[in-house]
Amino acid sequence: MHVTDSWGFAELTYEAFNGSLASVDLLSQPKKIPPTMSAAYKRLITANPKSRLSVAHFLEQGLRSGSFFDIPLIHISEFVENMGVKDQEERETFLEELERTGDQFPEDFFKMKVLPELLKSVEFGGGGPKIFGAVLRIGDKLSTEEWEASITPVVVRLFSLPDRATRVFLLDNLDRMIEHLSNRVVNDKIFPDMVGCTFHRPPTSDVWRLTGGVVDRIFGFRSNSTRTNCESCPHHHWKAIGSPYQR
Repeated sequence: MHVTDSWGFAELTYEAFNGSLASVDLLSQPKKIPPTMSAAYKRLITANPKSRLSVAHFLEQGLRSGSFFDIPLIHISEFVENMGVKDQEERETFLEELERTGDQFPEDFFKMKVLPELLKSVEFGGGGPKIFGAVLRIGDKLSTEEWEASITPVVVRLFSLPDRATRVFLLDNLDRMIEHLSNRVVNDKIFPDMVGCTFHRPPTSDVWRLTGGVVDRIFGFRSNSTRTNCESCPHHHWKAIGSPYQR
């Protein structure tokens, strides 16, 4: 069975590096396939089917230290797929590597591979503020439509959670999100949850400033005086927003 799989995997590998395969005769010409991978690739299509390298052994060889799959792109792909079982120290190491090597990778890799996994970690895996910060850095490269389709739904669901720590890191990053959130989303989905949340202590001045920004957004008040009033008289603004903040 692995004989057929090996041949098909060789075709997939060829097309990944060289584009469409016009003829099976071209399989023996690696062309743009990396030299470090070439020897293992050729064993996938050796003339004697019994001697062909299985796909499992091809992948095993590639993942060895210093081999053709031992590269940051593969490390990041593997990590994000298993982020839910990683501890805090491992996540922080991953984020450092992501920030250090991120410019090496195509934007589509972040949009299609990394971002969805980070969003799942934030929403379901307790990713916390650092993972959310990575989400927003990738979000800076998205179009408005892409942001609304991928990040906005998660932000809305996070605001609906009763967890205080989640609410705080959302508010801490509100100034980075507000321009991507439509008036309808803020007014109908986020603000009702904000005024219904509770804190162990009164929110910090930064939270007051950002909360004031949401109120401004909802009612269309963008003047400096509105923001100044929200900042200079937080307790008045607190009462104006609603008593749940006081509990």
